[in-house]
This record gives sequence, structure tokens and C-alpha cells, in this order.
Amino acid sequence: MRIERPDINKNRQIVYDALKSNYPIIFDQMVNADVLRYNFNLYQLEQMKKAQFVRLDNPEESVDLNGTYGFCAVDKNKEFSPLLVTPNLNIEIQSFTESYEQLMQLPNSEAFAQQLYETSDHLYLAQGYQVETIQNNMVLQVLIEHNYLTINDLSRERITEKVNREVLAVAKYVAVKKYAEHMKGNKRKK
Repeated sequence: MRIERPDINKNRQIVYDALKSNYPIIFDQMVNADVLRYNFNLYQLEQMKKAQFVRLDNPEESVDLNGTYGFCAVDKNKEFSPLLVTPNLNIEIQSFTESYEQLMQLPNSEAFAQQLYETSDHLYLAQGYQVETIQNNMVLQVLIEHNYLTINDLSRERITEKVNREVLAVAKYVAVKKYAEHMKGNKRKK
């Protein structure tokens, strides 16, 4: 298959390079195979949304599918934005951090959150995903960069067994705050 379709290796390299460039601290030596595989699937889905649809009887005439329910075409020039968070991890993080604001009321949480916040200047904000997914992706970055998780823990998808609720709440607080700052900065630019 790969011999007949050399574009598969080229596309896998695009995804690999995107992961290495957007998460340089996390993937300084190697990229996790499961994360690479998941992002390759995301890349292929994005490429399908970039496709130009034409009529069967007249390939010269394009068809506009933007009115189709649930379909959102993607700009052909949009650069691929990789994720660390998978759908299962997204659900797990969301369920354990839904009350993170209450957990932030615990003693020393505010100081701990400020310490993580100050050392998390280089978080990558993925583009083209739901806000919760972007924030949960940032939560994983905070946890991995501060050695609460390893990149191999992402494959196991049981991060709540390694990280307690309080640390997850602080990481979520940092991610929400960084995301809000980013959005406020984008509004000022417009």
C-alpha cells in the first residue's frame, strides 16, 4: 500500500513535523506512536474538509456544501493543528475538572496555580477545535511539562489514576486562564 501511495509517508511526515514543532518540550526526542496515529487520522479528516466537491456529470462545476447540516469546509491554506488529547482523554479530563473552581478554594491551591501559570508561557493553543478540547489539550501539556504525566500515559488513557483531582483542577485553572488571555489578546488585535 505504501509503495503504491507514497503520499501516505509524506502526510505522516507532515503530522510528525507538526507535533515536533508545536510541542517541542514534550516531544524533544521522540513522538508517541499512538499520538502520531491519532493525529494522522485528524489530518486525514481535515484534508477531506479541504476537498473541492464537483458534480459527477460536469467535473468543471463545483458544488457548495456549506448549507449541509454539520459540514464546515476548511480553508485550503489552513495549517494542520495537532492535539495531544484524544476523545477518551477529553471526556476523562472534563469529568474530573468540571468542578475545578470549587477545588481551587482549597488551601494553597491559588499559590500552586500561580506557580504553574508562571512556568507555562509556551503552551500551544490548537486551532479549529471546540473550546473544551483546546483547554483540555493545554491541561495535558501542563501535566506533562511538570512531570505529573509522561507521554506514554496518554496511550493508557487513565490519567486520573496518576494525577489527583487537586492537581487536575490547578492545571485546568491554568489552561482556562491562558486561553482567556489568548482570546482577549486576539480581540485587541481586531
